[in-house]
Amino acid sequence: MGALTTSNLGAGKGIDMREAACDSLIIVNNTFVNYQDRAIRHYNFSNPAAGTGEIKYGRIEHNTFINGMGYHGLLSLGNVGAEMIISNNLFVDAFALGEDPTDATRQAEWANTGEFYADGTNRITWIFTAPNSVTQWKVSNNFYAISDSGQAFLNDFGFAVGSPLSWHIITVDWARIR
Repeated sequence: MGALTTSNLGAGKGIDMREAACDSLIIVNNTFVNYQDRAIRHYNFSNPAAGTGEIKYGRIEHNTFINGMGYHGLLSLGNVGAEMIISNNLFVDAFALGEDPTDATRQAEWANTGEFYADGTNRITWIFTAPNSVTQWKVSNNFYAISDSGQAFLNDFGFAVGSPLSWHIITVDWARIR
């Protein structure tokens, strides 16, 4: 879950590929449970505009992601290459803290997306990458569920569930199940 003595609630990534290139990221038929941060971090915090090496090929299929906070999102994919597949996954409380556009500490990790709220601060989403013109996105048949306690938290603080994807990621469908 990370070390809060030396970091913030963004500590606790499952797979941390900061400032690295990856030929193939293949995550298939898994159940991934973590509490406070992202399942995957591929991001260059020291220089977001420069980005990271690419994930040349990505395939995230037939997984269940259960996440208690999603402090800095769920899948922080950084720079991606020719093809990215995200399909047939179930996300449960995947972004449980919801979309809080007032939290500057959380927003810092979305500096590479080029997406902003009306006030100029970084827009936060569950799954995000740096935009490019070459990636072929294959995103389909993904489902998410929010537990009763998760929805109560969002209601209590007036937070939105949040958008699952960066604006530039093309999707076929993304459905909430109850």
